[in-house]
Amino acid sequence: MLQEAQSALKVYASVSHNADGSPADPAVVVPLPVPGLSSRRVLVMDLIPGTPLNKLAGEMEKRGIKPGSPESKLAGKRILTQLTEAFGRMILGAGFIHGDPHPGNIFVMEGARVALIDCGQVKQIPSSYRLKLAEAILLVNQWQDEGGSLTLTLTLTLTLTLTLTLTLTLTLALALTLARTRAALPSSSGARRRPCRASASPSSTRRVPRRRRRSRSSSSVTLTLNSPSPSPSPSPSP
Repeated sequence: MLQEAQSALKVYASVSHNADGSPADPAVVVPLPVPGLSSRRVLVMDLIPGTPLNKLAGEMEKRGIKPGSPESKLAGKRILTQLTEAFGRMILGAGFIHGDPHPGNIFVMEGARVALIDCGQVKQIPSSYRLKLAEAILLVNQWQDEGGSLTLTLTLTLTLTLTLTLTLTLTLALALTLARTRAALPSSSGARRRPCRASASPSSTRRVPRRRRRSRSSSSVTLTLNSPSPSPSPSPSP
């Protein structure tokens, strides 16, 4: 939980700075941990009053906003603009990205304001990979402006292939990191009782001092019981 709290602070810093490192208004809302109330088992964060993106259509229907209406188009444009700006800053700026942006982790608040929650999966992208991705974006823009020449198309294909390979590599690395983290943590109550079973085994060194103490105690009692009792002193004759 403490690691996720630190990740939330880093994601917030990433979306609050431009690609050149200059400070800016946060592109999206990121719930921050409450200082002094988070531990290894408990994470207390800011409350996000919003609707998950996968439930937004139903919420808009309740408010009388139909799909394809001007209101829905405006909301969709605002949502895409904020997410594009946020991930553009994370990828091309600090390189620290939110690695789990599925619709359940994207909340839409009043005014189509976007919030990005659950920073449990994050990734730091190296500078070399960020430069390759930036080159791919520039080539796509140039290809669209020039109408798509053969040379540019081949270069674009190669760059996009490298970018896809990078994406798959990052996804695999993130999955392996998550699997190792889960394997390092106790997953059941039975695993927590292993130290008790190990300490109670006959081969455990913890029972050696106990046996010695018990043998000393029993031998002392035995010696006391087997020692002859002192004969009573003769009473003085009257």
